[in-house]
Amino acid sequence: MSTVLRVELLAKTYKAGDGDFFAVKDVDLEVSQGEFVAIMGPSGSGKSTLLHLISGLELPSRGTISLCDINLTDCSDDERTRVRSEKIGFVFQFFNLIPVLSALENVVLPLLMAGHKESAIHNRAISLLTDMGLGNHLQKRPKELSGGQQQRVAIARAMLANPPILMADEPTGNLDTKTGFDVLRLLQSACRAPQRQALILVTHDPRVAALADRVLFMRDSEIVGETHNPDLATNPENAAQFLYTIQQKWEVLMS
Repeated sequence: MSTVLRVELLAKTYKAGDGDFFAVKDVDLEVSQGEFVAIMGPSGSGKSTLLHLISGLELPSRGTISLCDINLTDCSDDERTRVRSEKIGFVFQFFNLIPVLSALENVVLPLLMAGHKESAIHNRAISLLTDMGLGNHLQKRPKELSGGQQQRVAIARAMLANPPILMADEPTGNLDTKTGFDVLRLLQSACRAPQRQALILVTHDPRVAALADRVLFMRDSEIVGETHNPDLATNPENAAQFLYTIQQKWEVLMS
């Protein structure tokens, strides 16, 4: 499988008093086409900052980020914006929907602004929203939707262009258990579909992480361990053992 993301010695520092505070410290990471990677860690460990860095939303203090063979650290602001719109589907922890637009309009707007024709994306947007249980809510505005429904709109928006990589920051945080896992299965299916999108997902929930091919553990701004189950896709019965392994490592991480 081809590598869609390669990160080397990535670091982000902020000034704190007379010194520097590391939000992310010397992270090395590779993600392959079709791979589902979960990132776990306590609050403040650097998970969200890492997502923002590798998606080009923030600039690193040092290190390199290669996304689909494009070096983001050498790109201008305009180039990074273009790469994000073409290569990344980002699901934020908070929905970032436009209040005056309908669910359908929120999903198609980014691609319309990028110059895509409405006729080319309209039917796919409706199909995605319908698959997420929102077929009867296409014309509703965010305030008319529950938190869980708004998050599903945000996920549909991220998936619409079939980007090579999806990034999600606690995407099930505002969903009930059943709806959350339905949405996760939909995200997971993007990794198995013919286009084999990669997925990087931040979570605090070992049950969510257990759906991934690989789990990275962060503490104090660094990746301090990982576990993986390369047979998970073909041997679902391994999921229980994988979950147990994640839970054990999570308990150690939080101790």
